Amino acid sequence: GGVRGIVAACVLGVLEDELRRQSNITDLTIGECFDVIAGTSTGAILATYLSAYCGKNTEATTFPGTRIVLNGSAASASEMYEAMADKIFPKVRLRSVRRPWVFVGPKHDADGLEKALQAAMHPNCTTLEEFISATPKRPERGDWKGPTLFVTAYDMVFRRPVAFVGDRLRPKASFIRLDHFTFPYHDRALAQGVPDYRWNLLWNRFQKLKNDPIIREVYGDAGNLTRLGDAELPLGLCRNKPETARYWWTKPDVELWEICRCSTAAPTFFKPARIRNFFQRPPAPQKAERTADLVACDGGIVANDPAMQALNYLYTQGKLFRLLLALGAEIVEEEEMSEKDKNFFAKHKDFFTNLTLAHHAVLSIGVGVSFREKGVEEAAKTHSAADWLGADKWNFREAKGNIIDALMASSSILAHFNLDVAFSNEGVPQQYLRVQ
Repeated sequence: GGVRGIVAACVLGVLEDELRRQSNITDLTIGECFDVIAGTSTGAILATYLSAYCGKNTEATTFPGTRIVLNGSAASASEMYEAMADKIFPKVRLRSVRRPWVFVGPKHDADGLEKALQAAMHPNCTTLEEFISATPKRPERGDWKGPTLFVTAYDMVFRRPVAFVGDRLRPKASFIRLDHFTFPYHDRALAQGVPDYRWNLLWNRFQKLKNDPIIREVYGDAGNLTRLGDAELPLGLCRNKPETARYWWTKPDVELWEICRCSTAAPTFFKPARIRNFFQRPPAPQKAERTADLVACDGGIVANDPAMQALNYLYTQGKLFRLLLALGAEIVEEEEMSEKDKNFFAKHKDFFTNLTLAHHAVLSIGVGVSFREKGVEEAAKTHSAADWLGADKWNFREAKGNIIDALMASSSILAHFNLDVAFSNEGVPQQYLRVQ
């Protein structure tokens, strides 16, 4: 959505004003009104900004080079977007000269984007580790620790949708892969407590497939074959092997602007994001003997509307908390849990477990539609790579509705359709609202 994120900020601004009026709290912010705030692409910037300023030590600051006050409110987010736009998309003096981006690189330089993202982050809450350890600024709200941040991206190395999660109920920040055979959090946590009979069945089938004559003809010697297409069958039995970074622990002090950079790296618009030494073995605080970089692009590739992924996270979170209470943290988390935390989860057991859709309310906000419907003949004229990418192959003029728009819009539409049907089938259609 780019600078169209200001649309979502304006919608939230109206809601924020109404919530302040009803609560009689004049400085209430949106981030204090939701348990989870999820964002993709430009929504990742907004989600991070709104949730990061909920801490006790995140007093108002100013956006560098401006008089814009950053205090975590939706109103300030609108002003922030205006300031960021000048940095991300600087005005070109020679408008008649257009760079042939189809051949030589992305449309925009990422330097401006990275500087703008760094400027938007609060100096006292710059990393995901600082985010989850922040103290809520309203202790009178009892045990509520603040919103969980959920930001999506696409891992270009392992070819998997991923999410960065700042959950203040957990001792460590999380990096999860959103695919069927990779459990959220650390794979060991749920795999130990929730045995899945599918692993052995799939492993046996996989071994037979490896010896199939047709498979051997395609792959040659299949002895070292670890996957067939998307069927990552051995993962259930071969977790966390040293030779792969797939399950290495991640850098605990990854910066919030880097997370947003991953989620906003829109193909053709910006180059992919790269977080160096993101995967580490052994984990911190031990000295890392081996590291690997994360290369990621826009989360809109797979989850332009992340509402469903955020709900799935909550369900998995409930499953994990049941294990914490039943098995003990030293088994699930591989570290000791304090008496304070044990008492906290025991006290609020009903809040985290046995949840259904009826226990949730979801507000999903889009940034408007960026494409227009086409006539039959116009749509049928899409032939060349330039046509698909949305550029005139000679003059490199931007076209309305390229392949990136189509992929991301269809992802959002499908997410909205599935959630709308799910809440309706549960008998609580009023607890899901999509504003687009």
